[in-house]
Amino acid sequence: MHLKRADDISSTLFKTGDLNVSCKLKPRLPESKIVNGQKPIVEQVNLYVDGIDEPYRMGAAFWKDYSWPGGRGTPGARLSVAMRGLGTDTKTYNGDWAFFKLVSDASISRGESSSQYNLNWFFTKNNYDVTVSYILNAGSSRNPFSKDFFSSFNLPDKIN
Repeated sequence: MHLKRADDISSTLFKTGDLNVSCKLKPRLPESKIVNGQKPIVEQVNLYVDGIDEPYRMGAAFWKDYSWPGGRGTPGARLSVAMRGLGTDTKTYNGDWAFFKLVSDASISRGESSSQYNLNWFFTKNNYDVTVSYILNAGSSRNPFSKDFFSSFNLPDKIN
């Protein structure tokens, strides 16, 4: 069982022989809830992944290609939401695996196909409650984006 799972992980992360995971992300309009009698107005969402900084200003949403590892800038991932009169709230993840940390911190549900996922992050403080959402298209049903892809793998205690 461990060898099969290890094979699944390696064939997903090393499809072309090199470490590379590609996907497309498309933002959706954020959802705001009324808190203390006011509904926050989201002005911008910003997604940064390994050197790619992609703002979404509540207009038409388009698919954006991402590849991990990015190799273009400092490894890391950041998702921020800017709200009128309330400032900016940011989720920051550091290191080579930051993109996967960002994805694993989302509430993940299956999208319209086996290669598509709905990702939701919650930004909540005493004066706002905002959900930032993206659609992730992995391009294949064999992908590392399901909620427990990595966490269900454990190394054996010993090898006989």
